[in-house]
Amino acid sequence: SAGLPKVYREQRLALALQEISMAELVSAQIIHATASSLKETHFASYPPCMRILHVNLKARGHLKHFGRLQLALFLKGIGLTVEENVAYWKAHFRKFDSGLLYNVRHIYGQEGKKRAYEPWACDKVISLRPGQGELHGCPFKTFANRNMDDLLYSYELSDAEVKKVTFKR
Repeated sequence: SAGLPKVYREQRLALALQEISMAELVSAQIIHATASSLKETHFASYPPCMRILHVNLKARGHLKHFGRLQLALFLKGIGLTVEENVAYWKAHFRKFDSGLLYNVRHIYGQEGKKRAYEPWACDKVISLRPGQGELHGCPFKTFANRNMDDLLYSYELSDAEVKKVTFKR
């Protein structure tokens, strides 16, 4: 147990991780997505961390830097091309500018170091510590119980299923 990363030694997270591996489920369900194939039905199967980012981006037209990075990397990981990822941000981000274009192109290796980046694994997402007003990271780690319940109910889970997940937190 001592050799495991700290996040896996935290009992409430270890139990949740045993039950839910949503990132792998989503990548199995939405392989080679395209901007035109992304429908609201796809967003319903996003892992909780991505659903939060997408819903808030749609509602507010803005995400802070690490939220944008986490979501853009995820969209890349499910198969969007750089052009499709840019189109997603143009459609949803209120003040799309050359800086956001650069960031999206950068994660595909088309700017900066010319190194393509991989989507963040769950352990990376769990290790993030969002500040005030930031939405990135893992809700299983950062959300208060009431917020977590609301999120789980958004997946149309029953009371018993929600209690099963939240009991293990």
